[in-house]
Amino acid sequence: MTVRALGLAVLSGAAADDCPFSDVSVAQGYVALAYRMGIIKGVSAYNFEPKKEATREQAAAVLVRLGVAADAATILDLRPDVVVLAVGGHPFVEQNEHWGAAEGLVVSSWDVLDGKVAPGKNVLVYDTICEFTGMSVADFLADKGSQVEIVTDDIKPGVAIGGTSFPTYYRSMYPKEVIMTGDMMLEKVYREGDKLVAVLENEYTGAKEERVVDQVVVENGVRPDEEIYYALKEGSRNKGQIDVEALFAIKPQPCLSEAGEGYLLFRIGDCVAQRNTHAAIYDALRLCKDF
Repeated sequence: MTVRALGLAVLSGAAADDCPFSDVSVAQGYVALAYRMGIIKGVSAYNFEPKKEATREQAAAVLVRLGVAADAATILDLRPDVVVLAVGGHPFVEQNEHWGAAEGLVVSSWDVLDGKVAPGKNVLVYDTICEFTGMSVADFLADKGSQVEIVTDDIKPGVAIGGTSFPTYYRSMYPKEVIMTGDMMLEKVYREGDKLVAVLENEYTGAKEERVVDQVVVENGVRPDEEIYYALKEGSRNKGQIDVEALFAIKPQPCLSEAGEGYLLFRIGDCVAQRNTHAAIYDALRLCKDF
């Protein structure tokens, strides 16, 4: 079924002679192709146990390997005992409606770094987070030949990166004539002809300035993707709550020892709030070690 869903059924015939499992006599090509692709592994090097019902964990592993975007119904169909959501988030460019994200007036740093949006000729990067992403996108744009100004409402761009890391960015960006501006907030963006006008406001004096540019890139962190969480929360035994004190103390979640019907629901990483990869992994280790 999985091979068919990927549209690869036509290739299964060519793989039929390469099935590594001696106990598979039906649909050998499908099994062999799925094995080659890393979707399945079998129970040993030579046995697949095709007549044995797949466990929930095995079914979930296949979903993960295929990159299937699960929804609440898909998760509930697996009849889980525990659900951990690590679905991440999306660039939070809609926080200020006056930035014009809904009208396409600004793009996110993710869009640029992922190659979804081509670099503009004259670009303003507005960075409220002052960590690696904002500095990286400014440096990337400058490498591509863009004229770049990176603006932040903090005291200077990259201030949250740390004293041992930000000089590396500065040494790269200054020779490319990247303009670095601190203490300025992006108030709004509007279109004027074929240009964009970014209105900046000084954090301390309220004085306003305008920049006429081709592109405005916003790095404003991450907004959690919460749709699945809230769809599952009401039906969960623990109402989706994590005991934070137990998590910090590296102790089991109390709800794990409480009797009840249904599933437990947790969320970690950017599904809770913006954090880096290391913090998200640390969340997972502290939580999942007791399952």
